[in-house]
Amino acid sequence: MDIEKLREKFRPEKVRVLLIGESPPAEGTFFYDRSLMTAYTKSAFESALSQKFSTNAEFFEYMRQTGYYLEDLSQVPVDKLPCAEREAKLIEESQRFAERVSQMNPKAVVIVLKKIEKIVRQALRKAGSSAEVYVLPFPGNGHQTKYQAQLISIVHAHRIRA
Repeated sequence: MDIEKLREKFRPEKVRVLLIGESPPAEGTFFYDRSLMTAYTKSAFESALSQKFSTNAEFFEYMRQTGYYLEDLSQVPVDKLPCAEREAKLIEESQRFAERVSQMNPKAVVIVLKKIEKIVRQALRKAGSSAEVYVLPFPGNGHQTKYQAQLISIVHAHRIRA
């Protein structure tokens, strides 16, 4: 699977709300395919919007049309690296990330993993971003309910009114 090609398929013309993950996985599932993060994110959007998406593709298309986008701090997988190497790689990748954010200029940023907050905030400053920043726990290890509740609130705050 070409992760960046798949991600680009769902990139909005104008990114309003940027969700930020750590990196694509070294192997296995990916947000813009199917993953636990996809399931919990889709469920939060469904609750916030009082609507159901029949497929992940329909949900991703809704995100694209309304300016939501998921980007990773690192486009290089880091999930299998030892902690010190992982952090060093994230710091190294943060400059390229800052350039991507600068081009997108989102109104809001949702960091989806508390342990990457410091690096992401530094990159946002480098990017000259004035986006409103939210920090959510990754929806795993018992944090699913908290993730969904906080994301529902964010979706309500940044909903496009028809």
